[in-house]
Amino acid sequence: MVEDVITTGLSSRECIDCIRAAGGDVIAGAALDIALSGSIAYVAADTGGLRVMDISNPSAPAEVNSYTLQTSPTTVDSGSSLAYVAKPEFGIQLIDTTVPDSPSLQGELDSLLVGDIVPDNNVELQDFALLAEDWLDNGLLLKGDLFKDNTVDIYDLERMAGNWLEQYLANNIRSIVVSGTNVYVANGLHGLQVIDISTPSSPVLIGQFQTDSYACSVAVSGSLALIADGVNVYVLDVSDARSPTLTDTWTSQGRASGVAIAGSHAYIANGGKGLQVIDLADPYDISELAQYQTNGTASAVTIDGTTAYIADGKEGLILIDISTPSSPSLISQFDTPGNAIGVTIDGPKVYVANGSHGLYVIDVSTPAAPTLHAISTLPLNFWSTAISGTQIILADQKGGLIIMSSE
Repeated sequence: MVEDVITTGLSSRECIDCIRAAGGDVIAGAALDIALSGSIAYVAADTGGLRVMDISNPSAPAEVNSYTLQTSPTTVDSGSSLAYVAKPEFGIQLIDTTVPDSPSLQGELDSLLVGDIVPDNNVELQDFALLAEDWLDNGLLLKGDLFKDNTVDIYDLERMAGNWLEQYLANNIRSIVVSGTNVYVANGLHGLQVIDISTPSSPVLIGQFQTDSYACSVAVSGSLALIADGVNVYVLDVSDARSPTLTDTWTSQGRASGVAIAGSHAYIANGGKGLQVIDLADPYDISELAQYQTNGTASAVTIDGTTAYIADGKEGLILIDISTPSSPSLISQFDTPGNAIGVTIDGPKVYVANGSHGLYVIDVSTPAAPTLHAISTLPLNFWSTAISGTQIILADQKGGLIIMSSE
């Protein structure tokens, strides 16, 4: 059981040895994201693949198998018998995990970038060359028909040129959410993209909604989707996922960086403006219901029952009573050093990603008086945290997959 480990000035190798000596385990290499399915953890590893780990025995996690990808994946999610892997240069792949010790490719969507005719998620010279060939062929192949008017002409070339100038920002898949047979992707400057995975061997990009700025967070509940791009939060009707329809927009006076849906309300981590509560009862006429001004920079929010937990930058963890959504009120605050940038809750414990100050585990069984349960200030760069029973599973940029006990 690891409850408190404090180290300074250690190399990555020394840090890994420290974790193992403290009762945890590490998979070498960088783990950029984790998805859990029962006693199996799927790890997006920077070594260029999906690693399948059996964590039924937390003290001795075992690698069941791995699936090699063309490049390092950044995000992984799981649903049913499939793992969905987002890759910064090669789109999205669907891996069949029905038999965890024998993962296999079911399907892939090569690129989500308009104009990427040679699919490598970049718009570059080879795409221009192929477009020129199509143009000379008088549109017979139509691979460069970006405007979908059955011809390849100057308008397509202009659009491709714009994409080329912006391609350095193209690899921006930030998060993926699986809902039914669709995957919803927050894809940076390319907004929200919807992929149909009803036939896993042939995933298809079926819908898209272009945000005005950098799409950084998405939440889906039923036929409603919210996507935040810092400047705005867009409310979308996704009852027909092929055509996400804008029903209303809320413009942030701060920086909308995190969204959550609970019932008929949206809760927005709104940067220097704190927590914003939006009434979604009528998606075509949303309204600001309330605001709670925090003293820090609200970067993430999660909801549990009638409490909102906010990662509030230098102010640490903030607990807000939302039992009456129109009148949120402060329950308590727990100051953490550094910057609280991420928050996950599991039962009476809240896990706060606290930048270079590591992971803080806070006991909120008495919400009015949260107490420190444990600290891990290992010199690591945590990217993602998942909770499974009494296990804390951390994806670290340097140390790989770290499994600790929360007891």
